Amino acid sequence: MVKIQGILSEHPDNKNYGVRRMQAALARKGTHVSLRTVYRTMSESGLIHRHRRPHGMIWQLRLPSFCIEEIRA
Repeated sequence: MVKIQGILSEHPDNKNYGVRRMQAALARKGTHVSLRTVYRTMSESGLIHRHRRPHGMIWQLRLPSFCIEEIRA
């Protein structure tokens, strides 16, 4: 837990470390632990964020215009 807090304190403007990113950062520092161990430690410490969903993009913006015309017809 101390090493995870150390990595988070290196970048105070970015607290959005996921489990995989944290595991990679720990491995770069020389601490090789399993993904499950990192997840459990971050979860117990309240460092897991909810998954973000994109807002504001409607399905019509993702489709080409000719597809929209076919759907409306």
